[in-house]
Amino acid sequence: MKQKYDRREEILQWMQPHMKDCFQKSCREMQEKLEDMGNEMWNGLRGRIQEVLLCTADMQRQGKKGKIAYVVCSFLQYSGCLNRLLLRIETLDEGLYLDDQEADSYYCPQLLQEYYHKDLELLYQKAYGEFVRVQEYELEEISQVYTEYYDALIYDILQSVSILILRTVSESNICLSDDFQIIYGEYMGEATVLCAKHSYRE
Repeated sequence: MKQKYDRREEILQWMQPHMKDCFQKSCREMQEKLEDMGNEMWNGLRGRIQEVLLCTADMQRQGKKGKIAYVVCSFLQYSGCLNRLLLRIETLDEGLYLDDQEADSYYCPQLLQEYYHKDLELLYQKAYGEFVRVQEYELEEISQVYTEYYDALIYDILQSVSILILRTVSESNICLSDDFQIIYGEYMGEATVLCAKHSYRE
């Protein structure tokens, strides 16, 4: 039986400069729109955060959650499979490894989503034009790798509004631990601190 040739690495290597160019072009366009739609985007994100905080406050009143140690913003790694950019927002108390009472919500940045879809369509067309009979799993590989560009962009956006997130948390009157932090990533994996409680001054 003839072994199937796996050319995913070859395709990804050829696609890399096209991914970079495509992303840079979209970033320039998004930057202009973000200047006009920044408040709208922040309001959407803040609404999701407030949902999580309300749920957290209710759980604390019921004794189901202790003092909150983290607000975790996690970019879902399977977003590339879904072709949808999803950010999970959750609160974790000081007993985070034992915390089975979830308070979470999901946010999809619509402006970024529109460009993400457009970019993928363009990149798929480039792959079709260069390689014979591109397979679905090869397109999924392109999507997974390209999604990392948007993961980095979402991190930058959250970093830029981290003080606003911290203010929203502080004004919610939920009980916070003394070393409370807002982090981006996975609390049991790699994560970056966006902001800490001591950073906020009223």
